[in-house]
This record gives sequence, C-alpha cells and structure tokens, in this order.
Amino acid sequence: MVVGDFNLHHLLADTLCTLHHGEYRLSNPYFDRASEHCFSLLNQPCLYSNISFSHGAWPSLLDLSFDNELLSPSVVRWDTAVPSTRSDHVPILISFDSPRFRPPDPSPNWAKRDRSTILPTVPALVPPPLPSSCPASGFEKWFDTHLNRVHSLITSNTPLSRPFPRSKPWWSPLLSDLRAALHCAARTNKSYRDPYD
Repeated sequence: MVVGDFNLHHLLADTLCTLHHGEYRLSNPYFDRASEHCFSLLNQPCLYSNISFSHGAWPSLLDLSFDNELLSPSVVRWDTAVPSTRSDHVPILISFDSPRFRPPDPSPNWAKRDRSTILPTVPALVPPPLPSSCPASGFEKWFDTHLNRVHSLITSNTPLSRPFPRSKPWWSPLLSDLRAALHCAARTNKSYRDPYD
C-alpha cells in the first residue's frame, strides 16, 4: 500500500473536479506509474480529505491511497468518517479484513484430553482383520472407517482451546527467541552508556 499527501488533483480521485492542463501534467506520471505496477486507487470519489479555508477554493482529495492486487482482497473500505482535527486535512480510516488479522480458529487442546474416558474404550476400537483378497478401494474404505472411529473418540473427549482475540497466529518460537535476544542486547547496550558502541 502507498499512502501519501500527494497534493495532486486527478479525475480518478475527484470526478466532479475541473482540472487545468498543468494539473494533468503533474498527476498523470504518478497514476501511470501506479498502473504499470498494478496499483489501484482506494479513494472513493468525492469523499474529500482536504477542506480549504481560503476564499474561492474548493474541497479536494489530495491524500491518495493505492493498493496492489495482493492487498486489494483485504481492503474493506476507505472512508473519511473520523471527526475533523480542525486541520485542513481530514483523517482517513482504512479498514482491512484478512485471515492474518483474525484470531486462529479453536483447536483441540491435546494436553487436556480426558484419558480416563478414552482408555477404557480403546480395546473396542481394534479393527477386525482385513480379508486376504481385498482390492485397493476396499482397503481404503476399511482404513478410513476405523481411523474415523478413533479420531471421533479422541476429539469428542478433548476440549477446544479458544485463542484470545489479540493472539497472533503467525507468531512462532523462533520469533520469541529473536525478541528475547533483541531485548537482551538492548539492555546490555544501555548499561555500557557508550554512544560509539
């Protein structure tokens, strides 16, 4: 994503605006470059982000936001609904929705499975012997049937872990180690108080 106060006027950002030749000359290279790299404009036409207080000037859309084809499916909306900060620029709210931003789905908490219920029923799950002359499709059906019996027994006696809404599904033990090393190095650096270290 590219977001910036470009101070450029373009018909894609404001369809009701009447532009001079010089404004086309300034803005077209930016929009052509964005198009070459598969970036599209997020701004909704006629939702102004710049309110001019000078006499005779009109509201404009100078704060431009571009996203590429990889980010586009995650962008929900571009809006200027946030209250004004008494500046000439209105705050812009860009909302995203992506599996990376959602908490992970509930998963079995294997450490809390109920062994006292599972173990007595395990002997009843021993499958009968497979017939000596069995085609491949028959073997797959036999195997899947008994695998599903074991799987359903275990999962029905295992509670689900419900991740905290702010948990990070992309976090890993390696990131924890790197984070610890970074903070350790930062503390060591502060203790030396040497600006050249």
